[in-house]
Amino acid sequence: ITTPGSRPTHEVGYVVKGTIDFTVGRKTFTLQPGDSVRLRGHEFLWANNSNEECEMIWVISPPVY
Repeated sequence: ITTPGSRPTHEVGYVVKGTIDFTVGRKTFTLQPGDSVRLRGHEFLWANNSNEECEMIWVISPPVY
């Protein structure tokens, strides 16, 4: 995703394998296996800047899909 977005939800993401860069507000974090992110309506975007596949578990409440 290249444009920050937000949803009126509570979301949690957990990295199972690989790495992923998350930008929340103006801060960027590189998440690795075992790391997680929690979002509560924050603007965010993510990017896999490696050649390795990234797998995450993602939970959204209330469900929007």
